[in-house]
Amino acid sequence: MATSTTGRMFGLDLLRALAVLSVVVGHALVFSRVNSGWLLGYVAPLGTIGVEIFFVLSGFLIGHILLRSADANQLSNATGLFKFWIRRWTRTLPLYFVFLFIYLLADTADANRYSYAWRYATLTQNLAWPNPRFFAHSWSLSVEEWFYIFVPIAIAGTTALTSMKRGRRFLLIAFVFMAIPMVFRLVLLHNVTDVSTYDAYIRKCVFCRIDSLFIGVAAAYIRLYHKNIFDRLGRRWQVTLPAFVLVAGVTLLPAVVNATITNPLVAAAYFPLLSISIALVLAAATRLQTFRASALDKFIVGTAKISYSLYLGHVLVLMLIFSNETILERLTSASRKATALGVAFGLCYALAAATYIAVERPFMRWRNAHIRENDVQKGPVAVMVG
Repeated sequence: MATSTTGRMFGLDLLRALAVLSVVVGHALVFSRVNSGWLLGYVAPLGTIGVEIFFVLSGFLIGHILLRSADANQLSNATGLFKFWIRRWTRTLPLYFVFLFIYLLADTADANRYSYAWRYATLTQNLAWPNPRFFAHSWSLSVEEWFYIFVPIAIAGTTALTSMKRGRRFLLIAFVFMAIPMVFRLVLLHNVTDVSTYDAYIRKCVFCRIDSLFIGVAAAYIRLYHKNIFDRLGRRWQVTLPAFVLVAGVTLLPAVVNATITNPLVAAAYFPLLSISIALVLAAATRLQTFRASALDKFIVGTAKISYSLYLGHVLVLMLIFSNETILERLTSASRKATALGVAFGLCYALAAATYIAVERPFMRWRNAHIRENDVQKGPVAVMVG
């Protein structure tokens, strides 16, 4: 697997950078009220695909740690599970709570935000119901955090309570984590009447979406225990990349969107299919080392490093700039709007870099000093997890 001397994997950095940039661009077009139909119709929805890339990539990276830990019998007791969760929570929750506090102060448009702040504090804002409009993009973090709770318990439980071989145990877990979200999607579909309700009840519901992360875990399983298959997929990028582009591209077609809303089979199967296509590309991405362009490589790696801060903070910048009606009234030409978007992107990066340096990096250093990883958690994949 291609890695740099720092232990980072460039191809996975590329996926992470593409994911966060697609989300930021999609939200920027909506907030800035771009009038171009093709931009809103074909570029803004790329944010949906970006979140799916995050899900599969997270499952892949965390899957390596969980599967290796299970093999080393390090998830067999409460201490092992709690250590895993502490390392995850000290990586993700400090920055989340910092931004939750900032949004509570800054998002004055939502007068009810304090009444349901406790949901965000417990990450239950979208467990099996629609996410409130306040701090709306935090829904994906809720999906990930609950996934980090459920999957280790499932792996530890099946290992302790059954005598099945590893492959059969994994198939059992896979069945559970693929079947339950599908059932939830079918059950909740009766609430769906349009794109917005589909987004609220299906796409952003924890119990409807954890299968996307598990597909990443399945990719990790294949890489660890069936490496020849994983390597073969990695060499077939001429097939897997077009397959991903095809599956992702249909997201932008109105006919497919309407079918997803009205057809139970499409509603149940579309996101797992998209996640599988991403997982196939992921195998090829692990082989990519560089674009042989120093500036571009540095931009990709730098964006990947601050991607979590960029994801959580970019809406704050866009909200503060483009919620100002005076500013919007002055953006009467395409050049002015493009300039405003450029300034917004610069501020998004500045805020992300600042919060990465002030919050993310200190907590990662504290964690690595006081809650050391096991030997099975070391290596380039674990480094990419952070």
